[in-house]
Formats: sequence, C-alpha cells, structure tokens
Amino acid sequence: MRDKYYLICDSDCDGNMSCAIAYMYLVHCGVEHKNIKVLFHTGKGHGLTDNIMSQIKGDCKFLWITDAGTNDVAQCKELSEKGIDILITDHHQLNGENPYATVINNQMNGVYNKNGCGALVTWKFVQYCCEQNKDIFYTHLVDLVAVATIADAMDMRSYENHAVAYEGLSHITNPFLKLLIKDIPNPNTIGWKVAPLINSVQRSDNQVLKAEILYALCGGYKRPMEDIIKDCEKEHRNQSARVKRMFKNIIDEYEPSPDHKIEVVVIDKKTPYTGLVANRLRDYYHKPVILVHDENGEMSGSCRGYGTLRSTLYDDSLFTVCAGHEGAFGVAWTNDMEHGVLSHIASLTLPEHKETVSFNGEYYIDDSIFEMSNVNSDLWGQKLSKPTAYFCIPFDEIDMNIKKIEMSFEWNGITFIKKYPTNVEKAMTCDYLEIVGELDAQYECGEMKKIIDIRKWEFN
Repeated sequence: MRDKYYLICDSDCDGNMSCAIAYMYLVHCGVEHKNIKVLFHTGKGHGLTDNIMSQIKGDCKFLWITDAGTNDVAQCKELSEKGIDILITDHHQLNGENPYATVINNQMNGVYNKNGCGALVTWKFVQYCCEQNKDIFYTHLVDLVAVATIADAMDMRSYENHAVAYEGLSHITNPFLKLLIKDIPNPNTIGWKVAPLINSVQRSDNQVLKAEILYALCGGYKRPMEDIIKDCEKEHRNQSARVKRMFKNIIDEYEPSPDHKIEVVVIDKKTPYTGLVANRLRDYYHKPVILVHDENGEMSGSCRGYGTLRSTLYDDSLFTVCAGHEGAFGVAWTNDMEHGVLSHIASLTLPEHKETVSFNGEYYIDDSIFEMSNVNSDLWGQKLSKPTAYFCIPFDEIDMNIKKIEMSFEWNGITFIKKYPTNVEKAMTCDYLEIVGELDAQYECGEMKKIIDIRKWEFN
C-alpha cells in the first residue's frame, strides 16, 4: 500500500533546513508523523544516489527532494514509472529538462532570485501554498531560511536574501536553533559556529545524530537538546582533526607546479571531507584546486576556486559531473578522458584572482570605521563583507603572540588576530607580512580596541 511521504535530507546545513521546512509543512497539512519517512545519505551525498534509491520502497507514494535532484533525470524516470509522484525544490544549475518530476528551481528561465539557497526555494513554495488558503504558517519558518542562506554562502547583495536573513535572525523562534546559536544571532555566528556543527554531522556516517538534528528542528526530539548539541560539537572536533591530518599529509607529500593554473591533486580513497580539504589547499596554494580519487574507473571529487570557475571549466564532452556552485562544486570524469580533461584545464584562460580591499593600511583609518564595522554586525555576509584593509608590515616590528588556536600581535595601535593558524604559519619567519583583514572592534571598560581579523596573509 502506497501511503508514505518520503523526504531526502541533503548533506549540508541548507539541505537540513530545507528538509525541516518540508517536514513541518507536511505535518501542518495533516500528514501524520508515522507516514513521513526521511532518508539520510551515508557520508556526504546529494540527491538520488544509489544508496538513497535503494532505500525507496514500494510504500512510497510521494517523494520530496529538497536542495538537490534537479538533474537526476534517469532516477526520477525510474521512480515515476513505479507510480511515485516527485517534487523537487532546488537551487542548483539545470543541465536539461526533467519531465518525470515537478521541478521548482530558481535557476529556470524567469525573473527569480538566482542567488537564493535551497531552503529559500522550498520556503517560497510553502509560502505560495499557504497563501492560496490565507494561511500564515510559512512565516514561522523564516529563521530556518535565514540560517540556510548564510550557511550556504549566498550572495547577500540580493535584496531578498538580505531581507530574509535579517528578518529570520531577528526572530529566532525555533527552540533548537535558539539553543544551537547560543550567542547573538548574526551572520558571523551562523557562518562560523552554527553551520560548521550541522555540516560536520551531515558529512559523517552518524545516521542517528543526523535524524536527531532534523527531528529536533521539527520539535520531535526524544532526548535533551543540550545532549544533541554536545554530540554535534564532538563530531565537529573529530572532523576538524581529520581534515587537518589530510591537509598536512597532502602538503607534505605533494609539490604543486607553478605552471598549473588549476592544481589537480589525487588522493587514495573517497572521503566526505574532500571539499573542506580542497578549500584549505586553494588558500594554501593561492589558486583553484581539484581534489579527486579513483572510484571504479572514474576520477571523482571536489573543486574549489574563485569567481565563475564552474562555468569556465564545464565541458559536457569531458566531465561526467561538473555541478554545484561557481566556486565550490563537484567534478568527475572517466579515466579514459583523463588526458582530455588535463589538456582542457591547461588551455583555460582564468582571470587573475585579486583581493579587493576598502582601505590601504599604510594610511590612516579613522576609528569610526572600526566602530561602524562592529555595530553593523547583522549586515555583513557573502559578497557584502565587512570593511577590509591591506597592510604590509616589517616582520621585525612585531612581537608575535602564539597560542593554540590563534596568533596575534600589536602594530600601530591595532591588534591583528589570525584564528586557527597552521603549524607552518606558527613557525614562519620573513621580512614582511602582507595582510588582508577585516576591520572590527572590541570594547573593554568603555574603551574601543581596534581589531584586524586576518583573512589572508603572505610571508615575504
């Protein structure tokens, strides 16, 4: 008997919030909890993977895929032919038509917010359905959309993104989110403290904890929320340690070529942390990185770069996968296409990546700019960043204070802070430090302390 509503929870914070919105709306519409079945990926996965397909049983009458699934045409065809109705609310690029599902995607032709996250698309669909019945239920879910918008690094120059983030963070009503955020709810808190906890669990194989997070968001937790959050923090610490080891092993063993526009690094086996490590390698090598492994005759992994790299790189005659966001996306190609892919990469003309800053630190920066950066903490976000400055500082003019999780020094009345430095950074010596950092302020006994939060630095 087909009586179950299936949801697929994608493997990141956006996917988690999207799925929670869909779950709560189904319950609001009268679907009983026992008739809703949520499927979670093992490790990091997206959409209708083989593992997910194997979990969809004959009792499924309706399948809702959030934050993924647009391009899973063959899988949707197979499920549709079994009599399953499929709804997709997604924000990823379309590679073609999918006639076997109802696809709601902001990347389709039309005047849509192309920079909206998966949770926003799901929420907008729920909003439309509610408004047909003069129902305001959707207004109680905007805090989840705000968290997803920031966690998925959406462009905050979009008026809709900014409005949703501001409204949602100003009215955190979800009990689990309230406890998870702990601090002042602003983009910095979400991006650096909340999203990493959820993402680390979604990348893991801890299926029980994944389910507990989702059901806690939906109000159905069976054990104290504080205990669930402690387990999330533990999973995040474990993940950070694994990523650090992977990153160190690669930079110790792999020598990048100065001639490579994009560095292609091959690792021994599949890991859910490919994107995180590729991110660190990109920042370490100062150029785009593709990190892949051999999986049954196919090279598969993640790319991290700048700007519109995905569109520049994409060639459907070479890649079996080249999908995701422009600067962070998945890639795959068959082993027999290896030469063609590498030749294609070598032939690309990539724009030089340059850091754009607000101020040159060689000149005076008024104290009011530091204060303004701090006061407007709820404003900043992806592509709408805090005021930034460039500094070139003689190394012999500073006295570096090195701690376990940060390095800092004072210079010209400003405190410079680098969080989570590597061992290489801790041991560095040079003639000059070139720094790009964000302006901030801290207050002690009513006195303002000027801060530069170092985002990038080079030792010359």
